[in-house]
Amino acid sequence: MSSVGDVFDRTLRALRPRWKPLAGIMAIEIVGRYTLLLAGALGIVFILVGGLDLSVLTNLAGRLKEPGVILSRAVPLLVLVTALLFALALFETWMITALFYAAEQPAPTVADALVSGARHAGAFGWILTLASVAAMAGFLFLLVPGLLLCFAFMLAPSAYFLEGRTGWSALKRSWEAMSARPAHAAASLGAGWLALFGAGGLLAASGLPFAGDVVCLAAGPWIATLHSTVFRELTGKEALA
Repeated sequence: MSSVGDVFDRTLRALRPRWKPLAGIMAIEIVGRYTLLLAGALGIVFILVGGLDLSVLTNLAGRLKEPGVILSRAVPLLVLVTALLFALALFETWMITALFYAAEQPAPTVADALVSGARHAGAFGWILTLASVAAMAGFLFLLVPGLLLCFAFMLAPSAYFLEGRTGWSALKRSWEAMSARPAHAAASLGAGWLALFGAGGLLAASGLPFAGDVVCLAAGPWIATLHSTVFRELTGKEALA
């Protein structure tokens, strides 16, 4: 049985030739997320003040204290916020799908990953939705079942791209892979996530501007490659080259 250090070493070796396209996908995710949020913020301002006149914005805080201002615009605000959340969910699903797709390719490119991410987003998003619903159901009973289900389904994305498993089949395959060597899987994935959180905590404590985005830029490629490495090892597949 390989050690956590061996898993990390294989992950880093696999990540090295894929770093640029994976980081490129994460850069697009960051820019796209901020663009959608900015568009949503401008849309909210437009609804509240009836335009984007900068002279009106100076009095926006005072106008928001008047209950009638928000109540009179409740319906368009609700529609806008719902549309924004839906757009963010679709966009993030697309980016995550593209990221995990690219992590499995021998020579990924950003363009191919984005196209393939859009093609696989429906099936991949369904797997993520099922995993989230199952984990939330576990949290409704006790904390431990929810945490266990989150852990058990971590490798479902790899099951989809490596074995073509969809829906519950991908979740079941992740469960089976984890169950085969739970201690090793927990140690490898746990150490990988802890290393990520540790680096994120240090960056946040440093006061670096946009520290969260810097962490995301490195976190996505690292996690996608780590999950692939662990899944391949647990299922006896050839390691990423």
